[in-house]
Amino acid sequence: MRDEGAEALDATHYTWHRLLATSKALYGGVTSEDIRLPAYGGSLFDPERFPFLTGVDDRGALAVAVSDRVMLEVLRAVQYAVIGTGKSAERRRVSFRDVDVDQIGYIYEGLLGYTAKEVDEIVVGLVGKDGEEPEIPLRVLEELTEANPAASKFGAAVIGWVKKNQPAATPKSAAAIPKLLGEMVQDSERALLAVTRDEVLLARLRPFLGIIRRDLRDRPVVIQPGGLAVVETPSRANSGAHYTPKTLAQEVVRYALEPLVFQPGPHQTSDESQWKLLDSNEIFDLKIADIACGSGAFLVAAAEYLAGMVLKAWHAEGVTGSAHELETKARRQVVAQCLYGADINGMAVEMCKISLWLVSLDPKLPFSFVDDKVLHGNSLLGITDVRQLEAVHIDPSPVKTLRGGTIYSTSTLFGAGAEAQGLEMLDVQTVIQKAVKLRQHLASEVDEKDPARSSKTKRRLWQEYQDQVAQLSDEADGVVAAGLAEGGKPGRKLDERYENLRIAVDRAFAQNGPNDRTMLDGIIDHGLTPTVETDYDRWKPLHWALAVPDVMERGGFDAVIGNPPFLGGSKISGAMGTNVRDWFSSLIAGERKGNADLVAYFFLRASRLIGDSGTLGLIATNSIAQGRSREVALDEIGLS
Repeated sequence: MRDEGAEALDATHYTWHRLLATSKALYGGVTSEDIRLPAYGGSLFDPERFPFLTGVDDRGALAVAVSDRVMLEVLRAVQYAVIGTGKSAERRRVSFRDVDVDQIGYIYEGLLGYTAKEVDEIVVGLVGKDGEEPEIPLRVLEELTEANPAASKFGAAVIGWVKKNQPAATPKSAAAIPKLLGEMVQDSERALLAVTRDEVLLARLRPFLGIIRRDLRDRPVVIQPGGLAVVETPSRANSGAHYTPKTLAQEVVRYALEPLVFQPGPHQTSDESQWKLLDSNEIFDLKIADIACGSGAFLVAAAEYLAGMVLKAWHAEGVTGSAHELETKARRQVVAQCLYGADINGMAVEMCKISLWLVSLDPKLPFSFVDDKVLHGNSLLGITDVRQLEAVHIDPSPVKTLRGGTIYSTSTLFGAGAEAQGLEMLDVQTVIQKAVKLRQHLASEVDEKDPARSSKTKRRLWQEYQDQVAQLSDEADGVVAAGLAEGGKPGRKLDERYENLRIAVDRAFAQNGPNDRTMLDGIIDHGLTPTVETDYDRWKPLHWALAVPDVMERGGFDAVIGNPPFLGGSKISGAMGTNVRDWFSSLIAGERKGNADLVAYFFLRASRLIGDSGTLGLIATNSIAQGRSREVALDEIGLS
């Protein structure tokens, strides 16, 4: 591509086509005279996941195509990294052969809190630090000019607006902005005419041309209504997420998992010579989770640690083979059978999958199937007990008496006492047992030579599992939504919400009549719609009782590890809404009120997801041991 002129590259799209073809080949494999490539699979490369990328127009051409000129800049951007700042900055070529979880973590942290948004008014890109330039509506620039006629005040006003609305952006200084506006722009008319021929818009843009940056075609960055702009999301400032260096993750994982793989082990004696390693099957039976997994640093560390222990066990058991092949096999089995992750951020889920693919990569085999292991949802909002489904109430008491003395059964969903039509519609336990069996079938490494363990079979089983629990998932969303509307606070209003929910679910899933989801959908939409500005149009609860019923049935995870997000208690309401903060206080902290840090609620949730002999390997700031956070978390789980 470098041999072509810039203008010529604008007219071709070869690289984009090749990128799509490569992605399709990675997913489905290739068998031809020139190349043989196994079907690696992986949801990231699934061509059906984003069908608009391969959609065609009436002429049979790709409806979306990116020019070679743009792709050249994309490739340059991903092939080189700038190390250092100022005069010491150095441009280095990236070696993708050496990319591991550390690099993926840095990528995730850099991307977190950005999204592409369709603009509904004229937006211009301002000059600034490379890669960190801000965008601002043209209307706002005009308003700032009118309110600040003095050049120096206008520059300060622009800086103030950027800091408030795009805190991660780095514009030119307040002193530089008026200087740039006062300079003569040699090609001003040519540049503007390359953007628009609208005389009204041209007149609006001319006064600000000196501070509007240029794109790779040397045209002013002017985004018209309907165009896309990269914008910061609320989570950029208040997600509480942070990347953990690999070495720290490895240390935390080691001390969390040592007591599990050695019996007797460190909890029985400090004399390591007395420790006894479990056999390989017992190690593979361990269930380890990171409930705020980010890009997967802790799960990768757990894969490496457990695989290392498996190799030692295999050696003692007389298993022989190539050291590299045995290590890869151990890692693939650990990923398939032992590890679980969850995150509220969909991009984090995809990054974590990549990390697990890389740590268990065998060039001759498909990627490890992890769609069923890395879960997308809010770990703090979902239900954790199937009795909450049976009772259709967040309080899973064996028998619940509602307003008016109504008593309902907990053996099946809508048994005796159900309002509305009084239908016994779903046997919750039967559905759960079917889901458990499907999950057990999924918990094996991918093997294309075995039809029962092929990538295609696993995708089919995963879809079958999701279909199996779909109705219960809708009900579970309703249980959370109905309670979230009242912040989970016990009382008459909360019970009334759940009375209405039982009627709504009964109508939605009636067996002998028309199904009417109107009431249920209304409850879910109202309860799960954030009450403050967030990255999410709707909260996505992670229902542990449905997501990992096999794990919950055995008593919970053997360990929960990770570096959960921290956010000062006083900031939770502003970031997530008062009702969510009240939910955490009422239902996770047992009605302990106060400004506990967000990480305290993760500690509590983690402690209740592990079995009686489970361990925790969590990182937190010192705030966890202070004030309300200590009372809510450490005192409650006996770690203070």
